[in-house]
Amino acid sequence: MMTKKETGEFLYRYYRKRIASFLASLYKASITCDDKDIHKARVDMKKIFALFHLFEMVLSDRFIVENHYPLLKNIFIHSGRIREIQINLDLLEHYGFDLPDMPQFKEYLVYEEVRLTRIFLSEIKKFDEKKLNQADKEIKKIVVGISQKKFLTDALKFIDNKTGKISKLLGKEYNPETVHKIRRHLKSMSAIATMSLTLKEDAILKQRIEIMNRAEILIGEWHDKVVLLDTISKFRSLRIKKKKLKEDNPLPLSEFEKLVQEKCSLLLQQIKPAVDRVINEEPQGLSQTETSGSPD
Repeated sequence: MMTKKETGEFLYRYYRKRIASFLASLYKASITCDDKDIHKARVDMKKIFALFHLFEMVLSDRFIVENHYPLLKNIFIHSGRIREIQINLDLLEHYGFDLPDMPQFKEYLVYEEVRLTRIFLSEIKKFDEKKLNQADKEIKKIVVGISQKKFLTDALKFIDNKTGKISKLLGKEYNPETVHKIRRHLKSMSAIATMSLTLKEDAILKQRIEIMNRAEILIGEWHDKVVLLDTISKFRSLRIKKKKLKEDNPLPLSEFEKLVQEKCSLLLQQIKPAVDRVINEEPQGLSQTETSGSPD
């Protein structure tokens, strides 16, 4: 079992690894504008946000998420918009459709990618790393004195809390908004569960992470197609607005849109049972082993 000092040092080092990875990906993305670099920066930010929420839960009287979230908010939002365009382009390549309106649609996507990339780069220039360093100092202070047992217990409470929220969402109307919320909860759960495993090995939790990840991957595939459908709708509206589409013409990309909608429907049928598996797995086991790990 780790001492409080060792646990505090571990948590701080783990957080710093996430920050270092994010900064490296962010500045690389500012040079390359490569979709992989932008995606990596977004993944790192999601892990950082999950840690923020966990720190708030463990240290509610000393750490407030809303004081730190604005540091990354704009970069996160704009990188997400670029990422969506890049996924749209990848999906077009995957399906390989050669339709009359496809060249114009691709041209529209490329234009949007360039426009959004300019905004993204301007947000990176505004990014204040000094403020992030101030948050770093605050976190280093607050993690001192946390016992390994308390942290793991609170991590499991965090996962259990997210599981309860997902369960309630499943009881509501099963629509895109509901699935989006479930996905956000799954990402946070997976990030914290993975962190817990590096602090203490646990076979039960490891298996549960695999179940979470399978559900999240399905939702991710569905989400990408929903975004594509939304982009097609925007493209269509733009053409109508610019009067490039006559009333008696067929709707642009209607055949392609139908295919994507069918793919979405098939994925939705797979998502619900996958999410059911997540909420039916009990978050237990970490308190039963004594092996500690190290930051990944």
